[in-house]
Amino acid sequence: MKQIEFFLSDREACKGYYIHLNNNTVESLTENRIESLAALGLYDNEAIYKKPHFINRIIKFSNPISEKTLFTISILLMLFGILGATLSIWNSWPMIEINGIANFNVDGFVFIKSMLIFLMGIISVHEMAHVLSARLQNIEVFTISFKLKYYFIPIFYVKIVPTGNNLKRANIAFAGNVADSFLIIIYSSMFIVTGDLIWSIVLTLQIIMGVFNYNILFPTDFYIGFFSLIKKTDFRVQSINFTNHFFTRRSAFHKKIHLYYLIYGILFYGMFILFLVTTGLNITYWIIRGVNG
Repeated sequence: MKQIEFFLSDREACKGYYIHLNNNTVESLTENRIESLAALGLYDNEAIYKKPHFINRIIKFSNPISEKTLFTISILLMLFGILGATLSIWNSWPMIEINGIANFNVDGFVFIKSMLIFLMGIISVHEMAHVLSARLQNIEVFTISFKLKYYFIPIFYVKIVPTGNNLKRANIAFAGNVADSFLIIIYSSMFIVTGDLIWSIVLTLQIIMGVFNYNILFPTDFYIGFFSLIKKTDFRVQSINFTNHFFTRRSAFHKKIHLYYLIYGILFYGMFILFLVTTGLNITYWIIRGVNG
């Protein structure tokens, strides 16, 4: 009889258990047990996976660090990273050939090579920072993958054991912000030393990503970390849902929090529309320049 592998997660402890069940047992579990497990925080539909990720065998620590200690370290690294990144940008900005990049006057091969370096930095430093933070807290990693956010924004992401421990979740999220700052420092140093246009492009892309990753209107690392700390992890979803219902006259103000939801939702849609319009205008501009030579 075919065996199906499930993963049951303890959200607070960030621990999980793999179980193998046959089809009949799964049917019985689905009918009689899922609601009870969900109420206890031990089950989540997103926590069904085929196999443990191999990265957990490669990166493991015999003595996991406490979430409070790691939080202190993360905040200190974030502050030092922001300071270092700011100084690096200040020192390298006069050398950046921003006009050439803005006007797209860059050789295609150079731009592609720069993009590959940029993406490799995201995978090897940014995403691995999330993984390292998770493994330091003895949290299992399930997926390191790629997807299109909003169907057109390419992103890499790490999926971990579902957890209700807000501080552990914040630590993992803030690790991405720390990584962004240190990547800016590295790329800035490479550009100052070499003066190569490739590092100018990579640095510019990383600065854009680093700044964007502190935006709380999108599900960025800083958003996840900050709203985990204030125990409002579903604030963004509730805000957007309330805004949609408000403008379709399916919801009205009943609580003070509804005003915050509406403000956040309006700001999100405003920024999203601005992003789409700006992107469209830039693409059109580049196409027209290409046609006109």
